[in-house]
Amino acid sequence: MAHTLPTLPSAQRGSASSIVSGIILFVLVLKLAIAIAPAQIEDRTVSATIAKELKKSNAKKETKTIFLKNLSTQLGLNSINLDPKEILTFKNETAGNLAVHKKYQVENEFFPTVFITNKFEGDITAADAK
Repeated sequence: MAHTLPTLPSAQRGSASSIVSGIILFVLVLKLAIAIAPAQIEDRTVSATIAKELKKSNAKKETKTIFLKNLSTQLGLNSINLDPKEILTFKNETAGNLAVHKKYQVENEFFPTVFITNKFEGDITAADAK
């Protein structure tokens, strides 16, 4: 007497592939978040640091050269490898009323041959400092 395996109803047959698809989708979303989140967090730090340094420089009526030097030092202390001269353009160069426009991009590896580019751009004034 041969034993036959019971067959699953059609509703249960699709559940295994649904679970595998769900796991793959979850891993892709997690990998995407891991690739994007650090750049977003770093940009918040960069923007806050720029605003804080603008506020200090404008209060002391410092020139843009001194502001850039102080900002470069502060970014280095925060372990941020960006050159302020490359990411900033001045909207107002008057000492005591400095204002800048930030524009840069950061690439992060998603897969070995696929990169995600995060672009950051915006105006920053001393009033943005908290």
